[in-house]
Amino acid sequence: MADARVLDIASQVRLNLKQIGVENLQNEEIYRKGKRIVRDLLRELKPVEKEFIIVTVEDQEAYDFADEKTLDIFLLQVSWTDYDIIVVDRNWFFENVATTGATYPRYITFFNNKAYLRPYPSNDDDIITVWAFQTDAILDIADNTPPETPEYLDEAIILGICSQYNKNEFMDDYLIEKNKWKGHVHKKHSLPKIKHNNW
Repeated sequence: MADARVLDIASQVRLNLKQIGVENLQNEEIYRKGKRIVRDLLRELKPVEKEFIIVTVEDQEAYDFADEKTLDIFLLQVSWTDYDIIVVDRNWFFENVATTGATYPRYITFFNNKAYLRPYPSNDDDIITVWAFQTDAILDIADNTPPETPEYLDEAIILGICSQYNKNEFMDDYLIEKNKWKGHVHKKHSLPKIKHNNW
């Protein structure tokens, strides 16, 4: 069944472009251009936040994680320490971080869809919450697949698609609409930090 949101985006694009003489666009072409705009919005505005839970296993270093190619890891909520776990470069992590020597992990890195913790956890069942921004479109927009961006960005998507047909007519409006949403408060920033002594 067709998604009303997607069909509305395609319809609005057609209405805007009809005014400048662009006719007979197929939905698939509009969606293809729409995916490019969604990618731009995801990378620049970072409007989609994803939460992943790591449940520690004593002396285990690697934990399955999501596809890191579409994520920008940005904040960690750590449930057992007063100190943040630090996200570090994978090469530095494997060359410089000791596997033992502390009770709790202090460093984390991401590689091949796994999260790596060092020093190794000394407890089972501690919880680490990893927050990430989605930075690329995973799904293709289709009649039954809406964009992965929030609905408040639909006007930006419409103007962005139109700008690919006529930059002079629509690019400024697209940039104004996109910039309107820069710097909004992210969900994770509003959560209380959990400490070891109050979890």
